[in-house]
This record gives sequence, C-alpha cells and structure tokens, in this order.
Amino acid sequence: MRTKLSGVFVVLVSVALIGFAAGCGDDEESSESAATTTEETTAGGGGGGGETSVGMSEYEFDPSDLSVTAGDTLALTNDGQIPHNLTIVEGDDPIGGGAELAASDDIAGGDSGDVAVDVEAGDYSFLCTIPGHAEDGMVGKITVE
Repeated sequence: MRTKLSGVFVVLVSVALIGFAAGCGDDEESSESAATTTEETTAGGGGGGGETSVGMSEYEFDPSDLSVTAGDTLALTNDGQIPHNLTIVEGDDPIGGGAELAASDDIAGGDSGDVAVDVEAGDYSFLCTIPGHAEDGMVGKITVE
C-alpha cells in the first residue's frame, strides 16, 4: 500500500510541476505579445492616435514635410531661442491666407507642446503664425490620410 501511495505522490508532484512550468511560459509570451501590440498601436495604426515629433527653431520646422493619419498628434519641441507655433491651414500656400484648421499654442524656446491633427484626409500647409516667421521660411506641407 505504501508503494502505491509513493507512486501516486510522485505522479501528482510531476503533473503539478509540469502545469506550473507551462503556466509560467504562457505569461511571458502574453506579456511580449501585449507589448508588441501596444507598440504597434502607438506607432501609428489606422484611425489616428499616433504621434509624430516636429522640431522648431529659427526659422524652420524639422521635418517640414509630414505624412500623418487624421487624429494623430504632432509632438512639438522648440529647439530655438524665441517662441514658435505650428498652425495647419487649408491649401498648399501657407502664407496665402488659407483657413486655420488646427494650431498649437505659442511655445517658448526650450519648451514643448502638441497639436492634434483633427482634420479630414487631404493635403495642407502649416506655418508659424508669429509675425515674420513664415516669411523667413517657417512653413511646411502635411498630408493627412
């Protein structure tokens, strides 16, 4: 009788260890899968929600030609010494007076901010609306998908 109990005990312990090991492996794979999904979504999946970095300085945007998804956010960093902003306007001539569609606040030198790209799909322009900045070259093109 004692031999049978020892055999049953060994089998139960073996099954428990195998189950524990299998459970640990699943958690690790699930964590990696969740991290990958989150990263892909943040990087700019369909439907917006992604983020694109744009640098501002005297007197340029970097990059000055953007392609984003409607609903994305432009993360702005003012690397210059004086305030700048980013304003999206209708049309392909940023200085030509197209209607303002979205705009950031003025951002002081060394600070950062953002602007949501809440516009319909299409081709637009953007500029810094602080007097003289667009005329000095602070303009760009943005394609919204």
